Amino acid sequence: MRLTVLFCVIALLLTACANEQTACPSLPGGGSYCLQAGGPVFSIVQQSSLKFGERRMSFLTRIENDADGLRFAGLTPLGQTLLLISWENNVLRAEIPPSMAEKMSPALLPALVQIAMWPAEAVRSGLAPTLTLKEEPYRRRILAGNSGDDEKTKQDVLTISWEGNLPYTRLRITAPTIGLEIDARTLTEESRP
Repeated sequence: MRLTVLFCVIALLLTACANEQTACPSLPGGGSYCLQAGGPVFSIVQQSSLKFGERRMSFLTRIENDADGLRFAGLTPLGQTLLLISWENNVLRAEIPPSMAEKMSPALLPALVQIAMWPAEAVRSGLAPTLTLKEEPYRRRILAGNSGDDEKTKQDVLTISWEGNLPYTRLRITAPTIGLEIDARTLTEESRP
């Protein structure tokens, strides 16, 4: 009996650990970003559209960040959960469809949120040495290239633009090298499903 209980506990622990993922995803176009702790406190619901090549998808996103960590949920327009990703206590956990897991790291979505919304210095500390953050009014660019290279020779890996104040009324993220575009608009209480 004790042996059976021990095997059950080991199986549960292995299953829980299998859902933990790396916290330093590769960014589209090269380089990586390691998730950071902290960041601004917010809770938003967004209507998001994603374009990846010829594919288009619309969904709702609920993003929350507080002292416990960052939580990201993707929902169908009718509110059915598609994916859950959390970065809490420096542990990444993800529940995503297997077909999606084969194509991208689950840490990429929280990484994009952090690159867009965290203070510039926190973002810079998470970037690989080959990446540079260029901050402009209402826009951030992540450039790939060696630190000594001229900015004109560096390649845009990500472009992030926004409207309004944090957590932004509209957020656009593009990764030109892979044809990725995300357009997210914050929903008001009246427009939520």
